[in-house]
Amino acid sequence: MSAPPANVQRIARFAARLVSAHLSRPARRRYAAAKDRESRPPNERVGGQSMQLRTWIALALCLSAPLAAPPLLAGEARKLDQGRNLGTGIASYYGNEFSGRRTANGETYRSTGLTAAHRTAPFGSRIKVRNLDNGRAVVVRINDRGPWTRGRIIDLSFAAAKAIGLHRSGTARVSLTMVSD
Repeated sequence: MSAPPANVQRIARFAARLVSAHLSRPARRRYAAAKDRESRPPNERVGGQSMQLRTWIALALCLSAPLAAPPLLAGEARKLDQGRNLGTGIASYYGNEFSGRRTANGETYRSTGLTAAHRTAPFGSRIKVRNLDNGRAVVVRINDRGPWTRGRIIDLSFAAAKAIGLHRSGTARVSLTMVSD
């Protein structure tokens, strides 16, 4: 096998300089390391077959991880959380202007339903909301995400807000507890 002509070698060196000039310092190091690996005989190369093997093992582990622990269904998650205290904080309610709009789970918001928005509770879960000022409570179903106002922990539908007496003031301190279906 003969060496390539001098002009081809010169063009290859120019291309290598051009590529390395436009690469960041870490990328230039990787490029130089790859070039060094290629120039070694196959039996002295670092990262060849063993690198491929490590890549395949990592890929297999990533793909098999979901099989190791199947996710909980919504009903199973609710059973585990039953009776769990979700904390206390300020609640507010949706105004009637939101009636007819879509919620995060795809339902249409109705101000007459006992529904609510919570940032992390699973859709369909039921939460008991107790007004700490007057002791009144209501059980609502989570069908939306929010509230996105700082300091609020739940947004209630108008009917739920009316049931616990916060529709006049707009906000109230409440405690939240997960309940079973």
